[in-house]
Amino acid sequence: MFTRTIRATGEKLTVAKPAELDLAPEGGKWVTVCEDHKTHVYAATQSAAYYTHGIDFCDGCREGAPAPLKDETPAPTKGRKASA
Repeated sequence: MFTRTIRATGEKLTVAKPAELDLAPEGGKWVTVCEDHKTHVYAATQSAAYYTHGIDFCDGCREGAPAPLKDETPAPTKGRKASA
């Protein structure tokens, strides 16, 4: 079990096996918990649980989420031309 803070939003998420948090195991092998709003979502793998963000499943995080970042074209790298 581990807790991490998402830098962009400040939300604290815990990733664990359901038994570690006294949750029913029927939902999946792993669970992501929003510590700020006490909501959770199940995932089939630890990786899927880790890459789940609060705005993916938590209404409280969605309401407080910042505006989406502007989609920008990355700067060209040396020796390559930027595609249009």
